[in-house]
Amino acid sequence: MGFCWGGAQTFRYATNDDSIVSAFVFYGSPPEKSAMSRINCPVYGFYGEKDQRINATIESTEVAMDTLGKIYRSVIYEGVGHAFLKRGFGDNVSQIEKRANQAAWSRLFSLLKPAQ
Repeated sequence: MGFCWGGAQTFRYATNDDSIVSAFVFYGSPPEKSAMSRINCPVYGFYGEKDQRINATIESTEVAMDTLGKIYRSVIYEGVGHAFLKRGFGDNVSQIEKRANQAAWSRLFSLLKPAQ
């Protein structure tokens, strides 16, 4: 799991270690398309709607991963931008940021639960 630059490194790390079970990318960019064929785990993306730079990579990443038969599931949280998870814990945050923060954590915890 990683955030921003760490999210990009998490995604890249999944191309180099076939022992990890899943990768959680919080507003991080994808690795080179040629490296994606080495991914052997599901990759889950968490993105803010207002993060134009990172969001510009999502569609092509979905196509590349799908073409390779890899699992890539991204969610774009409405009304928030880059680093929304961190900002969602602040004292003076909007309800939109709080909701996105809570929804992202809820999704993460749900994905981390072992299959029953």
